[in-house]
Amino acid sequence: MTTLGLDRLLNRCTQGFAPVHHPTFCNCADLGEYVVFVSALKAATRADGTVHQADMRPLIRGRIEPKHVGTLYRRAKSDGLIREVDHERSDDRPGKNAGRLEPVYELRAA
Repeated sequence: MTTLGLDRLLNRCTQGFAPVHHPTFCNCADLGEYVVFVSALKAATRADGTVHQADMRPLIRGRIEPKHVGTLYRRAKSDGLIREVDHERSDDRPGKNAGRLEPVYELRAA
């Protein structure tokens, strides 16, 4: 498991802008949502190091805009925090995703 400078990753938006420039140049997911998302990743990590979306949903529902969730997963992957290791069938009936394949991730950095 590698360790990245999490403070470096949290202090920029998905487009690479610092917080002071974020509102002017970018309309990506809010920086605060990424902090919530990373905290949820850590809390949802199972003993084997995997993160399942079924475990993430209750932790982020109502705290992160649904339209931003995909962006936050992509950002975490590009930042090296998680990597895709498997797929499983979704049980997300409220989100209307039940039965679809969804990725299982491995938490790579804390």
